[in-house]
Amino acid sequence: MTGAIISRKRMNQLTILTHAVLVGLTPLIPIPVLDGMVKAFFSRKLVRSLAVAHGISLSANEINILAKARGYGCLSGCLFGTAEFLVKSFVRKLIFVLEWRRAIDLVTRTYYVGYLLDYTFRQGWYTPGDKTNAARLQSAIAQAYGGANTGLVKNIVRASFNHSRIMIFGAVRLIVASLNDIAFGRLYRLYRRLRPRKAETAQDVRLENTVAESLERDTPQIRSALDGLIAELQNNLAGVPQEHFTGLEARLEKALKTDGV
Repeated sequence: MTGAIISRKRMNQLTILTHAVLVGLTPLIPIPVLDGMVKAFFSRKLVRSLAVAHGISLSANEINILAKARGYGCLSGCLFGTAEFLVKSFVRKLIFVLEWRRAIDLVTRTYYVGYLLDYTFRQGWYTPGDKTNAARLQSAIAQAYGGANTGLVKNIVRASFNHSRIMIFGAVRLIVASLNDIAFGRLYRLYRRLRPRKAETAQDVRLENTVAESLERDTPQIRSALDGLIAELQNNLAGVPQEHFTGLEARLEKALKTDGV
């Protein structure tokens, strides 16, 4: 393996870890509805960043599928517009320990998904331009991840999160500040009154775009606030036995062959 390939692989791993942490912060955001949109934004950005790193052009639909964001309309209108969801979100956020655990689970899962997606692109196993292929790859990644001993990574994430509470809540405050105008503005009040539906509306797209624009602008500052945590995670994850990832890659290859990607 040449130096250039090793360097690119390390950069991609940093990209994966950074976005895994950013996704993992979202349960700690005390704003139901918008926390899910932030999660979707960073999940999609991870997929897009890895594709660009490998010179792959993905459609918006492919990115949504690979990020498990099934499209703007369903993400927002079918789920986040319901009163039941808002009540459950508020209750859950009042029980901090559940949110902290969910944050750790999200970092762990996103790290594995990013690793497997990066490996697939690097091996040249994905042909872009087909939503069916994207769905099959997403399914294969879920199968490979589901068979992994995720406790190895989760324990590292848990320890690093527990060491970095001040840093984490500082980054969450930055995200909340980025969304402040949206959360308490007229657009958000309008959006809260929407009812479940299958088709996206102008308000859906407008709100999603506003969230994306705010996060795109403020992500460098949010990312900078997490430098210490990301460096600690990167250092500690380097100690995970390579056999663990080799087994993960083998399960992915088997799942891909079964699904015919």
